[in-house]
Parts: sequence; structure tokens; C-alpha cells
Amino acid sequence: MNLSRTVRSLSIVVMSLLFVAGASFASISTITIAPSSVPGGINALGTVRLTAPAPVGGEKITLSSSAPNVAAVANKVNVPHGQTSAVFAVATIAINNQRVVTVTGTAPDATTATATITVNPPVINGFGISPNDTTGVYGTAVGTVVLNVPAPANGTKVDLSRSDTKAVIPNSVTVPGGTIYGIFNITTKQVPSTTVVTITATTGTSTASNTLTIEHCVQEGPGTPANGFGFNATDVVWIDDALPAGMTLGGAHWNTTHYASGTRSLTLPTSNSYQQYQLSGATTPFPVYDSEVLFAYVLPSICAPPQEIMLGWHTTGGVWKKAYVGQAVIGGEASAFNAGPMPQAEFWSSIRVSANDLGLNGTTIDGFSVETSDGKVFTDHIGKTCVQPFATPPTLPAGDTYWIDDTLPPQEWVATQTSTQHASGTLSLLNGYDTHFVDTPFPIYVGEKLVAYALTDYCSTPQEMRITWQTATWGESGGVYWGTPDVYDNGLLYMGPVPAAGTWARLEIPASLVNLEERQIAQMTLAERGGQMWWDAIGKAGAGCTVQIAPAPSIPPGDTVVVDDSPVGVPWGSDTDTNSWVFDQHASGDQSWTIAYSQSPAYHNLHVTGLPPLPISSADVLIAYVLLDACNPPTEVAVTWNGTQGAYWGTPHGWESSYTFMGPIPGIPGTWQRLEVPATAVNMQNQSLTAVQFNWQNGVAWWDHAGKAAGSCPTLATVPPPSFPSGDSVILDDTPAGAPWGSDTDSSTWSFDQHASGVVSFTLAAYPTAPAYHNLHVTGLPPMSISSGDSLFAYVLLDTCNTASEVAITWNGTQGAYWGTPHGWESGYAYMGPIPGTPGTWVRLEVPATTVNMQGQSLTALQFNWQDGQAWWDYAGKSTP
Repeated sequence: MNLSRTVRSLSIVVMSLLFVAGASFASISTITIAPSSVPGGINALGTVRLTAPAPVGGEKITLSSSAPNVAAVANKVNVPHGQTSAVFAVATIAINNQRVVTVTGTAPDATTATATITVNPPVINGFGISPNDTTGVYGTAVGTVVLNVPAPANGTKVDLSRSDTKAVIPNSVTVPGGTIYGIFNITTKQVPSTTVVTITATTGTSTASNTLTIEHCVQEGPGTPANGFGFNATDVVWIDDALPAGMTLGGAHWNTTHYASGTRSLTLPTSNSYQQYQLSGATTPFPVYDSEVLFAYVLPSICAPPQEIMLGWHTTGGVWKKAYVGQAVIGGEASAFNAGPMPQAEFWSSIRVSANDLGLNGTTIDGFSVETSDGKVFTDHIGKTCVQPFATPPTLPAGDTYWIDDTLPPQEWVATQTSTQHASGTLSLLNGYDTHFVDTPFPIYVGEKLVAYALTDYCSTPQEMRITWQTATWGESGGVYWGTPDVYDNGLLYMGPVPAAGTWARLEIPASLVNLEERQIAQMTLAERGGQMWWDAIGKAGAGCTVQIAPAPSIPPGDTVVVDDSPVGVPWGSDTDTNSWVFDQHASGDQSWTIAYSQSPAYHNLHVTGLPPLPISSADVLIAYVLLDACNPPTEVAVTWNGTQGAYWGTPHGWESSYTFMGPIPGIPGTWQRLEVPATAVNMQNQSLTAVQFNWQNGVAWWDHAGKAAGSCPTLATVPPPSFPSGDSVILDDTPAGAPWGSDTDSSTWSFDQHASGVVSFTLAAYPTAPAYHNLHVTGLPPMSISSGDSLFAYVLLDTCNTASEVAITWNGTQGAYWGTPHGWESGYAYMGPIPGTPGTWVRLEVPATTVNMQGQSLTALQFNWQDGQAWWDYAGKSTP
């Protein structure tokens, strides 16, 4: 028998019995909730208590709620081992009606306990009115109800009441779900004196009140007088401070507090219903003519605004003609003219109705009436407008060309044309007109005038009138005006006072004054300010000079062009004017470059930079084509290359200083001319052309096809090396190792393109661009002894296209000899005659040592010198017989 195994088994049994004995559960004692009453949406805490400490592993208490959609709890709460209580959360939601919810806890031994929580709806926490003092009729305020907690999802209704009906409020306001604020508007009625109204908000058992003070509404006088806007001096006033002879008030009375003009107006007492008065019996009838406008000025009371105002005019034939504004509540509006909305209270406004619309044209009237629905209105300054009679058409001169007359240019906007007045044909334009952008622009040539006929209304003469335009040619805007200027006339040309009223006036505007010559008008606007007028027969006069399309010239072959049509990817423009590439003129391609026609004499230029580099040799000729306006030719033209080198033709004006004069302007204006300048004449030889500028004085010019024409002298090819005699000792051939070399005048280099011996020759790094002295020098050469029988030599190659006029050699810095035409720098040198040989071939320059006193010396330095042109040097030293 295994004793240890037996002992272990007994131990396990004993421990199991002990565990079972210790696992007995305690009973539930109580459940409490604090606070026991909360607003919906506010949480509480519940506490469960046991009759004894919880066993090992704790004791789980099952929880439940009688209304989990109002107060929710977790399914279980655990009382920890050895503890007698545990806490759990009670979560409530917003509601609009009070609810009592029971929470039940059940222990494992089936004992239970309960507790209740009261969930309350929101209550009013505050109530404000802003502003709390306002004016009757037009004063307003806003009421704000504040809850203690956010309203439930369906909102919280708050009932509203007031102590006086002079404050108009809704019956209730709803606080939206999830918020605490409910807002409502308050309007007011007239009060006899300052009135305090209490407004109360109520929801459930909660209530809150606040007060609103309503002040008595007073109509300020006289109101804003209509003559502050400016009465038309030519209006015919029928009724103002006095009635016409024989006319009776008919129930109306005069009010001296409010008036549009004079010192008083007509009115009736304030009413809450319909009322009216008729002014009748005028013994001198008031005539109304065709197209006149009847008017009356009204001031609706701000303290008692009417819903509708109806005005009536009574004819001597016994007929009433009426017009109304506002709401159609009086009755009879079907046969009345609707004159628009109710004018704004507190301000004088005119009700204006065309006599034609009323059917009163050609009649006489003897009575006037005012009808209102509710409220109060003041009426003043009753009359009619004045009508301009037919003006006799003027005699139109022969030769005018009309653009806008009875037939208008095709355009997008519709003009107001009338047959009541006309200078030409049967129609004219009444007041403003805008052609917008026409399909066929109107051309204006050099020397022409813009003409228009204007008739200003003698009943309502404008203070100012203007004509403005925009061109299709360059998109420019301009214009002229007559009369008293305003902000719209800024930049326009003043043409004098407004023409005399009542008769047709011919307006003439020289195109040269307003930059319209050689333009096409695409849009024209006719306008007036402060009155009425008619426009007619708009066009032009005069014999103009017309610019023709110039035939393209015959261009010789072989040109290399850098500017032809708009240059791609390079900066181009002008320092002086608006410029453009145009398609109507061109020497080659399909465009040329120009500046919009300018009438005032001035300097102009066009420039283009950043061109692809174009090498210019000394034999090249710089070219450009120019077309001068035959109607307005320039007095001088010029071309500038690379910003500094220039040539000019014609009469100088000062800006062409340092330019090369090339003679008078060539050719005939109106035809393309080829300008040619030898590159050497402007020191452009051996440069790369990257910029061109075209310059001219006055007039108009078109430019095209600029670049160069190849010269007759080709670029120097590699020259074959010469044959060397025997007995030469060479001190300089190819780059001298370790010896200082360079130039006092230019950048120097060793060239592989040309060589008399070896692989390189000594020359200038940059090709000379202007006539000048040049040199190359080498010092620190290995000493070479010179005897009296020796001859000193060097080989030189002169450029065939840019030949030097003098060459020289200097030995050891002081001893020298020269060939060619002296220039002064060779003083003390031995003259050896003209430059030997032929440019473009290697030439041997040779000097006896004794001629330059080099005998008995050691040669350690050489300098090659020349005037103008380009030279290559090679293979220098001494020869011994």
C-alpha cells in the first residue's frame, strides 16, 4: 500500500469539504439610490448591501429596472470578497413627464431588495427679453427661455402668455431636443403711452416671467423730404400747400408737421379700417398730355402703416381712373393700375403712373382721391411730368456714314427706340443705349470725326451726358462727356456744356483727340445723368485716310531670321506702349509686330530678348523689315541689337545718340522696306545676337522678319600648315610648359582649330568685336642665345573676314618690329614693310637679330601684337645660316 498517495487523497477530500463550507452566499439586505430624484439626463448612484461579507470570489447581484428606457442599470453588480456592499450607476434620459422607476436587486440565494428613483422633466431655469425696451408698431424684441437640462429628443414645449395684447407673441415655443434654449420673436402694437407688458413662460410646474417696456410710437416730422432727392424743376405741380380754385377738401385736413415740399400735406386720422377722401370741384381743369406721368408723394406712417394706398384722378368727363400700391384689400383693383409695392414707411416716396397706362392721356382732370386700408398716410406735391414736344429734325450734311440709326447694329442688348422724336429716319434712341459687342465693328480712319445727334428734354434736361466705347482692334476703352462731371467721367474727355435743350444738336468728336483713328468700334454706350434725352444718327464724318494691307515683299533667299511671327518662349513687349502681334500685315509668315495707333507725337519701341543666340560674323548684314503707316508715317526709325548697338534712318530726335546714321527713311510709306546694316557698321561682328529692339518716332510702324543675311566672307576653315626651312630653332610651339602666358588686352587661349606646327596655336579666346589693339605674351621661356647672324621669326595667320591692319613682334619686352599701318603703340619698333603674304594663309615673319639689337642676348620672352581683326600665332624662334 502506497501511504503517501493515500495521504494526498485524504487532503484533497478535506480541502474540498472546506471550500464547500466557505462558499455559502450572503442574503441581500437593501438597495439605495442617491439622489433619489434627478432631472432626465442626469445620472445617479445605487448601492447594494448584503447581510454578511461576500464569499471568496465575490457575490454577483442581478439588477433590473422597471423602465430601462427611462432609468437604465447594468445586468449585474459584483460585491467583492469580504465586502458587504457595492456601487452601480443609474443612467437616466431626458423626458417631458415625471416617471418613478423601481430598481430591483436579486442575490444568488433568491433574496431581493428594491429602491426607486424619480426622473423629472426639464424646468425653466431662466427667461430673458432683449431688448427689454422698444417702440410700438415697428419695435421688435427676442425672448429666450432657458431650461435647467437639455430637452428630450422631441423637444420641450414652453407655453407663453402676456399681460397685454400690445405685445404680440406666439402661444408657445419649443426648446429643440438636445438644447436648453428656446427663442421666439416679439412684435409690438401702438400704445397710448409707455406700457409695461409681463410675459410669462410655463412648462409643467415651472414658470418664469419678464417684462417688456413698449414706448409710444411717434411719427417724426416732417419726415425725409422728397425734395432732398431733388424735384424735377420742370414738373407741373397741381396740388401742394393750396388746392386749385374751386376744389374742396372733402374730409381731408392739412397737417403742418409732415410735408414733402412747402409747409403742409393732406391726411386723415389714423384708422384701423378703410377710409378715403376726395378733392373735387376744381374750376380750372388740369390737362394731361400723351406720355406724361402723373405723380403724388406719399408718407406712410411708421406708427400706423397702411396695407394699401389707392389714388384716383377724376376726369371732367366724369370718370375715375385709379392706381394702387401695397396689398389688394380695398377692392376694385381689377380695374386699377398696380403701381408696385407699398413705399417704405417713414420716408416720402412718389407714386408715379404713366397717363397712357391710366388712360388719362388727352384728358383733363378736376378731382383727386386718396383711399387707405388701415393706418395713416400723408399726401403732398401732386402733379405731372412735363413732356418734350416734337423737335424739328435737323438738316443732315451729305457724306456722313451712320452706324446707329433706325437700323441698329447686330448686338445682344435691345435698345429703347421711339418714334416720338427723330433726327434721321423715323426712330431715335430714348435715354441710354449699349450696343454690347457687335458682330460687325465700325471702322474709324485717320482724319475722321465721330458724330452723333442729341436732343435733351427741356422738361428734364440732363446734368451730364456721355459717349463711351471699346475697340475691337486693341480692346481699348475711351469716351467723352458734356456737362457736370461725376465719377463715371474719370478718364473721359470733356467736350463742353450739355447742348441747349429742346432742339437737336450735332455732336462732333475728332477721332484724333480720343485715340480712335485706325480703330474699329465694337461697343458703344450712350448715357445721360439727371434727365432725359434722345440720341440719333450716330456715325462718322470726314474723308479718312485708310490703311491698306501691304503686299508681302519679295525676300531674297539665305536670310537667317530670329524674329518672324510671335517669338515662342522669349520675353517680348514695349517700354512705351501697348503692343501686339497682328495678322492683317506681315512681310513673311502670318503676323507682324506693332503698337496701337497713337495720335500724339512720341517715341515708341518694341523689344524682344532671350532669343536663341545667332552668331554674327564680320561679313554678315543685319536685316529687318518695316512697314510705315501711309496715313501717319514715322519721322525716324531705328533698330537696336543686343541692347547697345544701333542704327537709325530719318530725322534724329535725341534718343538715338551713339547710333549709326544710315540715311533718310528708305522707300515709300505703305510698302514693306528692307533695312540692312553691315554688322561691322554697328560693331556686331563676332557677337551672338540675342535681343532686338525696334524704335521709331511718331506715327505707326509694323516690324517683321528680322535677323541677318549671310556675308560674302566665309568663316575661316582650318588652314594647312606651311613648309618650314631647315636650320630653325623653335622656342615657342604649342603650349609652353611652365612658362607664364596671357594677354594685356584680351582673354587668350591655345586653339586646336588652327596650327602652323604641332597641334595648337596662340590666339584670343573671344573673337574681337571692335577695332582695337590686341596682344599675346609669353615669359619665362628657356633662354635661347641669339647671335649676330641669326634671324628671329614667328608664324602668323590673319582672318580673311576680319583682317588686322598691323602686326608686330616684341622680343624680351623691349625690342620690336612691325608690319603694316602704324597706330602709335609701335613707337621704337623697326618697320619691316607691309603685312606680307595673304590673309587666310600662314605667313612667316622674319627679322634679322641685328635689326632689333637682339644679337648677343638670350631670348626669354615673346609678345605678339596687332591692330584690329583676329590673328593666330605659332612656331617662333630663330634661324641660323
